[in-house]
Amino acid sequence: MTRAIFSTAFLFFLFTSSFCLGDDPKPYIAPPFNYIPPNGVVPNDVAAIAIAEAILKPIYGEALIHKEEPFIATLEGDVWIVRGTLHSMGKYTLGGTAEIKISKSKGCVINITHTM
Repeated sequence: MTRAIFSTAFLFFLFTSSFCLGDDPKPYIAPPFNYIPPNGVVPNDVAAIAIAEAILKPIYGEALIHKEEPFIATLEGDVWIVRGTLHSMGKYTLGGTAEIKISKSKGCVINITHTM
């Protein structure tokens, strides 16, 4: 009886593990028919700034990113460059701002930095 239960459990495990893993595991490759809108995934500066803030707040903190508003987005080729504003506090200003580069056509993040 114990042997039958063990054999059944073993076969079940063998079947389900091969079913979940597949015979030939390969990394995911996006299909060639992905739709890219005519104006790109990030079509304008408003979208670029919204994406930048959503990415930067968890990294640098909501308070710091709020201090760097308004964010300015400029398009250079296919790349949106979104930068925070460094506010002057008298004759000398210390600090820096966040900068993020986002692909207009694909929407992927190219680079994230924060100057000091």
